Amino acid sequence: NIDNDFIYCGKIQPVENVIVSVLTLGEGWHNYHHTFPWDYKAAELGNYGFNTTTLVLDMFAKIGWAYDLKYAFDELVHETVEKHDVLIGWIGIFGVTAGAHRLWTHRSYKAKLPLRIILIICFSFAGQNTLFEYFGPMKLFFAFILPTLVPYYLWNETFYWSFMGSIIRYVYSLNCIWLVNSAAHMFGNKPYDR
Repeated sequence: NIDNDFIYCGKIQPVENVIVSVLTLGEGWHNYHHTFPWDYKAAELGNYGFNTTTLVLDMFAKIGWAYDLKYAFDELVHETVEKHDVLIGWIGIFGVTAGAHRLWTHRSYKAKLPLRIILIICFSFAGQNTLFEYFGPMKLFFAFILPTLVPYYLWNETFYWSFMGSIIRYVYSLNCIWLVNSAAHMFGNKPYDR
């Protein structure tokens, strides 16, 4: 919670990927900085020897000139990642049900080009079969690679647990999508029974 007082701990680092941090001089974590703007060392290199800003702030904190240095707790970071996963899952579900299923499969409505593009992008988040053959690599990127690498590189999750999170999100979105069809057949109108 941003309103709470945070206890300063110089050992906590918001970044753990040395290669990306060094190559981008700390700005590789700029998105993290905008997610947790009160974290005083979020866009920096941590204790890698290149981070003069955090080094000077830590020095001033030791002599009492800087105080109330704030950082994001691990629980807050994990909660943000979970919200991100739910959002990505719902975007994929929307892309499948509103786009691939209702628009392109059943032609239940017509859409102009901007909406079609939005629905294609949302559909790619679900990681299911492609609408066109050339769409495969983008689908793979949005479905597995991006959700796996974001927590792996930004929040120091192990690659195994990052990949498991992607698989759980994928299975969850498949079940929600299949529920739409199952519920429609179970509870919907059955004109074939007449």
